[in-house]
Amino acid sequence: MKNIIIKEYQYPENFSDLELLISGHQQFIRELEPHIAISFVHKFDLKKYLSIFFEHKLNKVIYIAYVNNDVAGYVSNYINILNNISVYRQHRFAVLNELFVLEKFRQVGVASELIEQSKKWANAEKCEYLNVGYSYKNNVADRLYNKKAGFIKTGQLSIYKLNSKI
Repeated sequence: MKNIIIKEYQYPENFSDLELLISGHQQFIRELEPHIAISFVHKFDLKKYLSIFFEHKLNKVIYIAYVNNDVAGYVSNYINILNNISVYRQHRFAVLNELFVLEKFRQVGVASELIEQSKKWANAEKCEYLNVGYSYKNNVADRLYNKKAGFIKTGQLSIYKLNSKI
């Protein structure tokens, strides 16, 4: 059994860990969606992005997974403020924004642990639902979210009903 530890990312600690994961995630997207990757996946100043992200940290979080002390994956989450104030949506939604696990750590429970941590965070933030969107080409993500993690597919999104008492 692998020893999986999930830690909340604190900028700028372990910057190289997150940099490695985001680089791997970008490569994965390039391979999965080469026709859109050119416009969406580009080199950017990660330090600048993270400094802005953590300057206004309210309602968002990044978790990093370690397996036997090796960096293995990450997840980022946020609360979708626009959905929360819409007259059409009366519920507080969290978004599982990005989830990526390095290839050598797949199929050992890392993604499941990161999803469970996201659920705990969203519940603690008093959200009623956790939403996730992913490429229709990503069959692995579809099975992970909708069969294993308990999400329900609703068109382009999958949603998970949390136990939060609002």
